Amino acid sequence: VGTVLIYIRLVFKNLTTLPSEAEVLNAASALLDSSVRMKRDVSTQNLNNPVSIQNVTYQKTGSNSYTISFAFKISNVNISKNIELRNETYDAIQNTINGLLNKILNNPNAPPFVFQRANYTGNDTVIQANAEYVFVEGDIKTPSGFLKEILNIPETTTSTIMEITTSSTLDITTVPHQQNTIAPTLEITAIPPQEITAAPPQQITAAPPQQITAAPPQQITAAPTLVGTVLIYIRLVFKNLTTLPSEAEVLNAASALLDSSVRMKRDVSTQKLSNPVSIQNVTYQKTSSNSYTISFAFKISNVNMSRNIELRNETYDAIQNTINGLLNKILNDPNAPPFVFQRANYTGNDTVIQANAEYVFVEGDIKTPSGFLKEILKISGLAGGGFPGWALAIIIPCGIAIILVPCWIILCIMLSGCCGAVRRRWHRRRSYNVEYPIHNSLF
Repeated sequence: VGTVLIYIRLVFKNLTTLPSEAEVLNAASALLDSSVRMKRDVSTQNLNNPVSIQNVTYQKTGSNSYTISFAFKISNVNISKNIELRNETYDAIQNTINGLLNKILNNPNAPPFVFQRANYTGNDTVIQANAEYVFVEGDIKTPSGFLKEILNIPETTTSTIMEITTSSTLDITTVPHQQNTIAPTLEITAIPPQEITAAPPQQITAAPPQQITAAPPQQITAAPTLVGTVLIYIRLVFKNLTTLPSEAEVLNAASALLDSSVRMKRDVSTQKLSNPVSIQNVTYQKTSSNSYTISFAFKISNVNMSRNIELRNETYDAIQNTINGLLNKILNDPNAPPFVFQRANYTGNDTVIQANAEYVFVEGDIKTPSGFLKEILKISGLAGGGFPGWALAIIIPCGIAIILVPCWIILCIMLSGCCGAVRRRWHRRRSYNVEYPIHNSLF
């Protein structure tokens, strides 16, 4: 039994009209059901159905494009432990995603629209579905009230006002219009008559229209940020073992030797969410006849991150430091120098970052293992520092061969000596047989 996380992203591109965040959120508030647009208390819902886990969000992605994002969660889902055998589960999730997208974009009385298949990732106990729909005019024949409102938001334009002040010279300047009028207007301000001095007409020149430009707003604003969530999935892989421990042995070692903050699922609502919180119990999975994995999952809330996914490297670095701390807490002795693990793989959407970290155990990597790792190696037949099975398979035959080499040499010497004696005796006997007939013939 696992959990499904669904992230839906609606993309609107190449628009002549770019609505503001307030306009989009107002349309969502007025025309979308609260179960779709508002974050709900998961503990009070029927978790067999998708539950919204964040408010609908708006993000401007270009001068003529933006996205609208939703996030949902389904708990108590029966999923195969083998990730390669989850196609039926993916099909069921896809039906749920189609239902949600039709609820958001399509008229309830119209035939349902079939959307593009989502991208599915995850680990042993969590499936993450990332669905993206790029709006194409004409795709949805009968749009919902929300989609109609989104498409019909009035155009927001910026026009120019030319302010002409009559003085000794004419000063022509441009300022942005605050009332979004379509045509430019002329504002003529005159100074007191006694101060009016008219310059010769030939000296009055106006700048060509194309030279009157205003700096685009994005050049003077910083990159926007938001508060989001980080999900961390850690997978420890043990391969080529001589002994494969049972699930009970591994979980007993975790229960006895790991801190409960690492191995047990905790109530997120009662924790300080600026630190990683375990969101599932430690799990064991046998992957072959001589290998297995141990998995952990954590969550960090209230994380400041850039709205632009491409500008999140600093956030990824901070998450990597947290992952290194967790892995050292699990595998390394607390008094030993920290071990630097391989960088995690980072994915996600506008408001969620998912980090998938995998460490394949290699003998000798960690010089001073933790009590938990020592026990795991012991029940795995490695005895916390003994030779792995593949090494013993090489060393034992080589040792036997080295011991037998002198015996082979002695045996060869003996055989060569015996062969020489046999050859000499055979030559003597042959020469005797040749000489004896000659001697008899003389007499």
